[in-house]
Amino acid sequence: MSPMTPKPSIRRSLLRKVIFVELLLIALLWVGFIALSTQGLDEMAARRVFPYVRIMEVTAYTAGHESTGKDSDHPDFGVTASTYRLSIGLGELCIAAPPDIAFGTRIFVPGYGAATVKDRGEAIQGDCLDVYYDDLEQARLWGRKRLPVLIFP
Repeated sequence: MSPMTPKPSIRRSLLRKVIFVELLLIALLWVGFIALSTQGLDEMAARRVFPYVRIMEVTAYTAGHESTGKDSDHPDFGVTASTYRLSIGLGELCIAAPPDIAFGTRIFVPGYGAATVKDRGEAIQGDCLDVYYDDLEQARLWGRKRLPVLIFP
């Protein structure tokens, strides 16, 4: 009878994820350094061709009336500013970002995860982001947080 191998512990799994993210960030930094050595610093800063960190005020919203002014019977309920229709109730991740961050940009928000910019909002200006939740209670629990987010242009 052979001994059964135990499932990896949660700590080991978390450690692997942390190491993977750290290695990914190191690789991205090297790509940035290589790019800086081949192009002018001003041009690189203007184009933002490699990931960067930005401190932002992050709040949460839902597709409901309290966030968008649209009820579930409205024809545009769940439709974002980029004309993307959210899959309501499936836990989809979506970010509303200011106009200086293009639609389709991936952003990693600590405590939320990596999501794509698919929406805008009247109050989303400057260093503000909104993260989407299906559930109003989850959105309220998120509250308002000032966080360093990683932006992948």
